[in-house]
Amino acid sequence: MRPGQKNNRGRGRNNNNRKPSNPLSRSYDSTGPDVKVRGNAQTVAEKYMALARDAQSSGDRVMAENYLQHAEHYNRIVAQGQAQIQERQQRDEAAREQQEREQQEKAAEAGENAEEVVEASDANAEDADVDASDATQSADSEDKPRRNQRRRTGPRQRRPRTNENGEDAPAKSKVEVVAEAPVETSDPVEAATPAE
Repeated sequence: MRPGQKNNRGRGRNNNNRKPSNPLSRSYDSTGPDVKVRGNAQTVAEKYMALARDAQSSGDRVMAENYLQHAEHYNRIVAQGQAQIQERQQRDEAAREQQEREQQEKAAEAGENAEEVVEASDANAEDADVDASDATQSADSEDKPRRNQRRRTGPRQRRPRTNENGEDAPAKSKVEVVAEAPVETSDPVEAATPAE
């Protein structure tokens, strides 16, 4: 290997792919002063506490203190794991509340849009009622028999125009006005002057 190159093999390999583990469910192999203890952090701490009580009752204060220090270490791991779980639950709860708020806002927005549609249809219905009442008043004034009035739900459609005979009137064509180009004529002043 060249002098400037780093050796990437060995230590620290694939550490980026590890997920953070839950310290409460992780299994530990603890080697105490004269005993090996296995299990999750809570059970290891309880076993060390039991060993400390046994050492205290047998009169070995040094060994009891040693077991208590080991138990304290695993109790700290348990406390840290519980704090992580509590933080995660609070984050999840906050995210859930945020999502519920967004859904409520969307529902309220959709409700407002629905109200606008209902108001627009009510306005169209009122216009149709006014048009129908105008039509019935004019029909009554002309002593014509009443027609069945339908309620309009959409915009009013235009009817083709009719002339006085009741026939369809021809549609008016749009007339395009085209400006004509000026015609060049000889100057009348030149024509009026006598030739020399």
